[in-house]
Amino acid sequence: MTDASKDPEVFLTQIDDAIDAVEEAINKFLEESTNAFNIAIASLSAAPSGVWGGIKGAAKGLVTGGVPGAIAGGTAGAAEAYVEELIGRLNEGAEQINVEWRTASSTIRQSIGSMTGDPLKMASISSHYREAIDVLGQVKSEVESANSYVAASWTGRAHIAYGNTSTNQLAALAGVIATLDDSAQLLDDHATQMVQFWTQQLQNLVDLAADITKEAAEIGDIGNWATAGAGVIVSLIATAASGASTILTDTASYWADVNISKAGDWDGIQSMLGDRGLENDQWPDFTSLDSNQINQPWQTA
Repeated sequence: MTDASKDPEVFLTQIDDAIDAVEEAINKFLEESTNAFNIAIASLSAAPSGVWGGIKGAAKGLVTGGVPGAIAGGTAGAAEAYVEELIGRLNEGAEQINVEWRTASSTIRQSIGSMTGDPLKMASISSHYREAIDVLGQVKSEVESANSYVAASWTGRAHIAYGNTSTNQLAALAGVIATLDDSAQLLDDHATQMVQFWTQQLQNLVDLAADITKEAAEIGDIGNWATAGAGVIVSLIATAASGASTILTDTASYWADVNISKAGDWDGIQSMLGDRGLENDQWPDFTSLDSNQINQPWQTA
């Protein structure tokens, strides 16, 4: 598995490199195919020079110099026609591959570009949220410890008023901690899914390059090239393009499940603030709670 980077800029570089690798593999396949065609033509005429130009050179050689050995006279015309047929097959197959790749590469880039985000930034924010949770948790523990000491040392109306105020403050503090924890988890879920989506898209391209390279190493009889050669590559490219769209659809479905079915989106988190001691999405106004009583003289227990 080729893992995608969490850094968006690095990931896009990985995608560009993977696309370059696919194009290199396609060029390699066409080069190996051309070599195979040249070998076939060379068996009818003098070995051609070059790769692409060599095919046409061989055809010209047949016309001007004849076919060695038993191929002569009227047979030379048949040989020339066969060479032209070979050239036509190669050119047609190459064009099919190029057209398919232009379409597929556009589809793949659009699929990747339609799901944007910054996993590194998400992870950084969730990390800060958790740091805040640790600090607030320590504060909550210290206040609870202090309240236990106060309860053992004081009594009366002022202490009761203080207890009411402190209870509301602690409930709100716990609500903030829970909200930060939910938010950090949601960010982590999204960041993880984003990287998984990127990794799947990257692997899709890596696999395509590997498959084409494998086909280039296994060029067979040129008689079947037009269908078994170019056809295989066209099919591989089309499958990769379809795979990119499927990955995008699956990822979108995941987020729909998280954000809608599980009510785990930001609106869902905010809707719980009131039940977490943060009425009207605000920190409680402790000055309105027993403000008169809390300022009365305290009595020792």
